[in-house]
Amino acid sequence: MKILLVDDDAMLLLRLSKQLKQAGHQVETVKDGKAALKKILECPPQLVITDWHMQPLDGLTLCRTLRDSPLGESIYVIMLTASETEDELVRAFDAGIDDYVTKPVSLRVLLARIKSAQRIVSLQEALTREHAALEHRARELELLNRKLEQLAHTDFLTGLPNRRYAIERLNQELAESRRGGRPLSVMILDLDHFKRINDTLGHEAGDRVLVHSARILRETLRSCDVACRFGGEEFLVIAPDTDSHDGKRLAERLCHAIAANQPELPLPAPLTVSIGLATASPGEDVKTLIHRADVALYHSKEQGRNRVTAAA
Repeated sequence: MKILLVDDDAMLLLRLSKQLKQAGHQVETVKDGKAALKKILECPPQLVITDWHMQPLDGLTLCRTLRDSPLGESIYVIMLTASETEDELVRAFDAGIDDYVTKPVSLRVLLARIKSAQRIVSLQEALTREHAALEHRARELELLNRKLEQLAHTDFLTGLPNRRYAIERLNQELAESRRGGRPLSVMILDLDHFKRINDTLGHEAGDRVLVHSARILRETLRSCDVACRFGGEEFLVIAPDTDSHDGKRLAERLCHAIAANQPELPLPAPLTVSIGLATASPGEDVKTLIHRADVALYHSKEQGRNRVTAAA
């Protein structure tokens, strides 16, 4: 065991230190409680064997100080005492000692007490390791659960939130909008002639166009806006604190950004987007709000694509 031996008797320190080292223990020695506290802070032992009566800090005060500190809670303490009176032993155990050995010290008895201490300390250390392992496993599980939750709400291809997240978030934003009396706009974006891209260049090229479009959305939108992949070539944008006028301006900016930033592919036609915009009305639910944006998107498609239509 790692033992700290504390006694103001230099001859006793020398003798016990030598005997304990011969018994296979690692032993450090100090001459009083104050020096013991300093040594414990530097390199905590498993076991402290301390005399009771020392100056300037006695063994009883040393023990109380250890028990008041998280560092000293788990250190096993054996008190060396010349007295076995009932009152003094009760005082010592109240101060936090684990065991005692009377003076003059019998090496045989002390080694037996140390062996008993070693069993208890080993159990404590095993429990501490098990607790640390459980905490580590709990942190890993928590991290894994967060990752799984994130994956459940993320579109694998574009990295944007998916349809499930979009509906949940829109419900939250609509509730916040009602409570605060703030406007909320929603837009559905559909990449024009996307089927032609897949049919002409293949689905891999189509995937590249989707990833490219998602990046343009992220770069163009404001920090408060939420862009989601809604399905296929459709995206949904939630724009909090945005009325129909500002929503129209934001949607047109997105429309221009997509047209101005073409992917490096031999597309059959320039990439453009059609957008349907709807601003929440009092008492309107998410399903109705999305439906109005979808109808507005249909009108954008009907009117020639590459444009924004606001719902009535």
